[in-house]
Amino acid sequence: MVFFALWLLPHLSFALQVTLTDDAFTNSAQPNATSGTNAQLFVSGTRNSYLKFDLSTLPGGTQGIAIQRAILKLWVNQVTTAGAFDVYPVSGVWTEEALTANGAPPVGPVAVAGVSVATTQTGMFVPVDITALVRGWRESPSSNQGIALLPAPGGISIRVDSKENTGTSHGPQLDVVFNEPNDISARVFNSTNITITTSGATQVLTFDSIRWDTASLFTPTVHPGRLFAPVKGKYLIFGHVQWAPNATGARSIEIAPNSGGIIAIQTSPGMAPGEHRMSVATHYELEAGDYVELQVVQFSGGPLDVMATTGRFGIEFGMVKLP
Repeated sequence: MVFFALWLLPHLSFALQVTLTDDAFTNSAQPNATSGTNAQLFVSGTRNSYLKFDLSTLPGGTQGIAIQRAILKLWVNQVTTAGAFDVYPVSGVWTEEALTANGAPPVGPVAVAGVSVATTQTGMFVPVDITALVRGWRESPSSNQGIALLPAPGGISIRVDSKENTGTSHGPQLDVVFNEPNDISARVFNSTNITITTSGATQVLTFDSIRWDTASLFTPTVHPGRLFAPVKGKYLIFGHVQWAPNATGARSIEIAPNSGGIIAIQTSPGMAPGEHRMSVATHYELEAGDYVELQVVQFSGGPLDVMATTGRFGIEFGMVKLP
């Protein structure tokens, strides 16, 4: 039996840039015009800009309160009239392909007021703190319809690069900084026997129960056979099975990453009578979003079960991020 002891570090901060999915502007002088393919976005007396970001790239299980800050960055291409703009949450559905002034969605109360832009900021990123909005979107994903940039009282006329601007590649960016939890780990198991149906064929095991999962590494309704890494790092990965008694042929238990190949394997001959238990473990570096699977192979000549035992560990799979 092997025991692992981990001394975990305090909370660490790190940042991710989330994906901009939609950006466009409306023009009251051309109320039915669309602008989704335009390389520029405008904020002026007749034009408002709209942005929408996909927060699904944040690690699973990230709660709004864990987000330290979320900074929107806009590349100022031209300042015709210096001034300020306000940021509003959008409260209706829209897409960049269909957005028009006549069909613009409603907005909520102002979230960030008076973002100043001076003529000297041409050719620079202007940062806007929208932390409160992003926290709210994380807690209630359906409320994320993006933001609208509208002129503040006193006026402004600026042009900023959109994501379609391939000349500069300075489209709007959203950097999210948040705390990494002290404990990123999960251990799951299957509550019933699993029949390994074909002798000599590799079969990925699935799991229906959770012993613990501190950071949403496991999504049983979507991927019942996978553990995902929510952040980049080195992980301790381990698995365990107990085979039904059978002395014919060999057995293998393996850990396989989504990148391909096998990163850990344990092989032994069949056993009968008695309790045939096998464990495998390794540590391996994973990128955020990578996953691992626990798989087995048996050469008994026919179907053979791995056992869900009572009072002992049976079909188990786990992973913990190392400090």
